[in-house]
Amino acid sequence: MRKNTGASRGRLEALKARAKRDYQLQLRNLKEFAAIVPASPKEIKATRAKLEMNQATFADWLTVSIRTVQCWEQGIRHPESMTSRIIRLAAKDRNFVKVFASPDLNGDA
Repeated sequence: MRKNTGASRGRLEALKARAKRDYQLQLRNLKEFAAIVPASPKEIKATRAKLEMNQATFADWLTVSIRTVQCWEQGIRHPESMTSRIIRLAAKDRNFVKVFASPDLNGDA
C-alpha cells in the first residue's frame, strides 16, 4: 500500500506547473520569433549600401547565393527571420559585420 499520497500529489502538481510554465515560455518565444517582419527590399539595399558591399560580397557574408540577394532586393523572395535580424543588426552597427564574420565564430583557426 502507498503511504505519502499527499506528497506524491504535491510533486505531480509541481511537475504539471513547471511543464505549463515551460510550455508558455516556449510559446512566447515562438510568437516573438514568428513576429519578425522580413527585411524589405529597400531595407536590404540600404544596408548593403551602408556596408559598402556589392551583392556578391553581401551574399558571401550571409552565406547565401547572389541570386538569393537579387531576389530579396527585387521583392521576389524574403529573407528568413534570423537573416532579417542579422541584416538589421548590421544596419545599426557596422562592427557587427566584423564580429559576425570573425574566425572564432566560424570555427576557423
